[in-house]
Amino acid sequence: MDFIDIINKFPEKKVLVVGDIILDKYTHGKLRKSPEAPVFILKTEKNEYRLGGAANVANNIATLGGQVFLMGLAGTDETFNILKNLLNSYKDINFRIFQDQNRPTSIKTRYLCSEYSQQLIRVDNESIEKINSEIEQEVIRELKLILPQYDAVIFSDYKKGFLTENLCQTIIRENKPVFVDLKPENLDYFKGAYLIKPNLSTAEQINGFKLKSFNEEDLNEFGKAFLEKTQAKYALITLGRDGMLILDYGFKIIPTFAQEVFDVSGAGDTTLAALTLSNLSGANIYDSAIIANHAAGIKVTKKGTAPVYIKELIEALRRDE
Repeated sequence: MDFIDIINKFPEKKVLVVGDIILDKYTHGKLRKSPEAPVFILKTEKNEYRLGGAANVANNIATLGGQVFLMGLAGTDETFNILKNLLNSYKDINFRIFQDQNRPTSIKTRYLCSEYSQQLIRVDNESIEKINSEIEQEVIRELKLILPQYDAVIFSDYKKGFLTENLCQTIIRENKPVFVDLKPENLDYFKGAYLIKPNLSTAEQINGFKLKSFNEEDLNEFGKAFLEKTQAKYALITLGRDGMLILDYGFKIIPTFAQEVFDVSGAGDTTLAALTLSNLSGANIYDSAIIANHAAGIKVTKKGTAPVYIKELIEALRRDE
């Protein structure tokens, strides 16, 4: 398999990303001790905003060269205005954001000490209430209208309420390849998807038992149970430093290609984007996972939810040939 030929086909592919959009805020500052209590004071130096959740998946599709349309939900607050302006600054991301005045736009604020490049605390402002039936029906109508224009759908589930069982199953029944990153509580939403990509902890929650070891008997037992429960054609289970486990009623482990690990946030989004584009471009599921693993290896060397670029991926694959 010529991986570079596969990657060169990425710009031809069109992916519809549907899911929970999150605004990631990074507040950088210097620490000093408080005279009032045994705590520290962070003196703010700068704020930085990045795309998170489904928006980070869409951003990775775009930076890897694919064509992408993002669909999600936000509130009507000032955070939405920041999110919208940020999305508008990314010329390669087309998007449709539905709004609900009764909920906040999801934002995760990470406070970091500039001197040590260390995260001190994260504060989340969000709603996890399910969308109302009116918004759900509007989303389904628009999805079905534009779906024929796209090669595949990615559902990015962060359990913030935008994705519903009715919405997801309606799209899965349209017989487009559907790639999913999910929360275990929402498994029924995604049954029958083309590929499901959990981490090992999520996969163990879905199966109801832990993976005992990486020997053949335990992997076969675990993989068979997972595919039966999810009714997916394929699964890719991320194993952190141990790489990835690919399931298709057999199994294969692909070791990690990361040279160093600085920050794992957003690595799953990068993996899903690269995997989807690779598979759509003609790579089988195993070769798609190898390409995705290289992309994830690049991501973890970067700070925060930073995307991976197509040139970086080509360079990494050539280096490891």
